[in-house]
Amino acid sequence: MTCASLAVELIYEILDYVISVPRDMFEDAGHISPFAHTKFSTARYLCVSRPWSAAGEPLLYKTVVLRRSPQAAALLRTLQARPRLGRYVRQLRIEGPYTNFITGIVRVAPGITDFCFTLRAWSDTPTTGLIQAIQLLNPLRVQLTLAPHEDLKNKSHLQLVAAVGSQIPRWTRLVSTIVTLSQPLH
Repeated sequence: MTCASLAVELIYEILDYVISVPRDMFEDAGHISPFAHTKFSTARYLCVSRPWSAAGEPLLYKTVVLRRSPQAAALLRTLQARPRLGRYVRQLRIEGPYTNFITGIVRVAPGITDFCFTLRAWSDTPTTGLIQAIQLLNPLRVQLTLAPHEDLKNKSHLQLVAAVGSQIPRWTRLVSTIVTLSQPLH
């Protein structure tokens, strides 16, 4: 039996096993991100054949983890070029502010149900884009990791905290909020 002869349902199950991100990993609030040492992109599995690509695209875009600005920029370009991919995004984990890109990503991914991010902004961190994105969201589940109070006492951080605090009551679909405290940086 070759890859080409596998039923689409079987291909989907195989890809679900290797591509999907477990909830505990998505919500991990440890000092070091579980995504910090990813060695390869799971997108490579979609290169096997067209049926694998068709079955795997929804799984690949279901959980989005943004760690760097170039990654956020590439995702935004992709979602703008292929808007149907934005419909697959359900879980969004942000490990930085990505002000220039995050609002656009949230706009083209209206079905986000899970939102996970660290509430940390340095004094020179522009937060406008992230604040706008937070205002566009209406998630079911939110996981916030708070920076230790002694680490951050600046205007950007306070603006971000205020934005999240004022938005939570407006999230009408919200059923779960998890708040954790990250480790101090010193």
